[in-house]
Amino acid sequence: MTAWAPSVDMKLHGPLKYFLCVLYSVISAGLLPAQRYAFINYSVREGLAQSQVRCVFEDSRGYLWAGTLGGVSRFNGTTFQNYGREEGLPNNQVSAITELSDGSIAAGSVGGISVISALGVKSYPLPEGYSETTVNTLLVIGDTLWIGTENGLFFGDSQGIRPAALNGLSGGEHIKSLIPSRLDN
Repeated sequence: MTAWAPSVDMKLHGPLKYFLCVLYSVISAGLLPAQRYAFINYSVREGLAQSQVRCVFEDSRGYLWAGTLGGVSRFNGTTFQNYGREEGLPNNQVSAITELSDGSIAAGSVGGISVISALGVKSYPLPEGYSETTVNTLLVIGDTLWIGTENGLFFGDSQGIRPAALNGLSGGEHIKSLIPSRLDN
């Protein structure tokens, strides 16, 4: 014996199809559990040097470094250690941070670079005529520190900081970022 069932056309057309898709999406989105991320906000109250953070960098030891308008803050996961003018920075407006090959930290600000190490803070000014130039980005390749500024590209090594003379650069470019090539190992 064969069961008889009426023929039903299950094809949905036009607005009804669209409405059912939207309804299904809304209902299932409300039923699915969403991932929740735990965020901890750190501010001046917890020890950050200043509330306006311009850059963040994690060094090879796991410390987080924050460049702020009030200096550099190093975070060890619990507390902040701050570096500002009192510790030897020439300018508190830090806009770039990186780690040098010897493990010390380079912080770029208006007019130059400061190197923070176990020995303290040592600052290196940009060449004459660039004292008001903001350092935007830093990149280490070998023992050379490449410095991108609002007035061109510079590099620093054991002989100091000098403008980079590269083909295609006239010296007045506004350099916002530097990216290593895969050939730089």
